[in-house]
Amino acid sequence: MQVYRYWARARCDADGTPNVRGDFVGVGWSDVSEADATERAFGRAQHTAEAYRSHTDFPEREDYYADRPPREPIVDELRIGENLVAAVTRNVYGAYILNAAETMFIDIDTEAPANQPTGGFLGRLLGKRPEPVEDDTPARVRQIVSQHAGLALRLYKTAAGYRGLVTSAPFVPTSSQAMDLLNSFGSDRLYVQLCKSQSCFRARLTPKPWRCGLGMPPRGYPWSSDFKRQMFDDWNVQYERAIEGYTTCQFLESIGGTSVHEQVAPVLDWHDRIACGGGETLA
Repeated sequence: MQVYRYWARARCDADGTPNVRGDFVGVGWSDVSEADATERAFGRAQHTAEAYRSHTDFPEREDYYADRPPREPIVDELRIGENLVAAVTRNVYGAYILNAAETMFIDIDTEAPANQPTGGFLGRLLGKRPEPVEDDTPARVRQIVSQHAGLALRLYKTAAGYRGLVTSAPFVPTSSQAMDLLNSFGSDRLYVQLCKSQSCFRARLTPKPWRCGLGMPPRGYPWSSDFKRQMFDDWNVQYERAIEGYTTCQFLESIGGTSVHEQVAPVLDWHDRIACGGGETLA
């Protein structure tokens, strides 16, 4: 799994000279030490400065890219012996994310895009609502499971669609078998890409803040100052209050069997305890 304990920022001038007030910023990560993360950060800052000097285009933001891990602090870990089975991180909009080494989560969005037509101009003018579309996702999931011998999963309802948790066996996230299975369920393209590039399966554990009436948190982890860290901590107090009464997903049914593989069981327990807790409103 590409989740890292140490994160750091470093700055340099346009010529690559270290400068805490330099215009070029790099972010580094490491599982070894903070010093190692800082060294990597300085290297990235120098790389950006070099790109500037050579007039090379480079990204201004670092959120989710295939060549780097998400900038997410580790909040908790689940280990069996020396093996890291799963880790909870905090994503860019403040929600807790479960990163699982081999427990497959399947993201199935059914929410209509915000710009999807809703009956045309005349229909809206006359106050007509679009015809409701029957949600056949659970039936489709059952059919797909039936086509894979020995496959079993738990199906959950989410605010934007559904979530599957495969209980019958662990999977290697980067394997063609895992990619094919995710795609067969129509998983979100970005989610499939993240699973492969980050070598783990991901599932959001806590509600999205805007679905609970709260704005986005301050951005910029790893924090460049104690002031920005405190701003996030203050936002988090509001977030913990806002999500009361909401839940991230609701369990619907087991498909293909109810047995749970021994490697999957601890991750399943962790997921259900957090993601299915809270109130009845999905967020």
